[in-house]
Amino acid sequence: FSTEYSRFLDRIELARLLSKHSFNFGLFGKGWSSYTEFETFTENFISNEKQLFEIYKKSKINLYNNTHGLGMHAKVFEIMANGGFLALPESKKNLLEGGINEVFNKNEHFITFKTENFCDLIENWLFKTKERIQVGNNARKLVLSDHTWEKRVEKILVDNSVHFDELG
Repeated sequence: FSTEYSRFLDRIELARLLSKHSFNFGLFGKGWSSYTEFETFTENFISNEKQLFEIYKKSKINLYNNTHGLGMHAKVFEIMANGGFLALPESKKNLLEGGINEVFNKNEHFITFKTENFCDLIENWLFKTKERIQVGNNARKLVLSDHTWEKRVEKILVDNSVHFDELG
């Protein structure tokens, strides 16, 4: 089932797209080793958080694909909290309530790309070290100031309090 799940299939297509532009990337996690076309790029699932966070920081571009969701997975926050540069596919869902654009600004905290012009992502961002680092730092500052677990719990409690007050 997991290999037929649309997000998994999107990951395969994204990896194929990336492999057309670079031979210097890593695919981390379960399932990648079954694809011989990616065997030189495949790494095991990383269970050590410190090691994973170092990869987020050191990667020039962290690609994330949640095109069928709202792009607000814990990995997004982890990448941003560690100052990683985040790129995700452009999606109308990014603009919905709960979408990434609700709390983060495109090109200030993350960037988006379209599959048909993926080469623009590579050309526009891969070698702009200063700009990439600035976007990662902007995201890190915002996550650490407004999106810690403590802040999230506070928001849930306030939202629930308002909801219960409305119910009377």
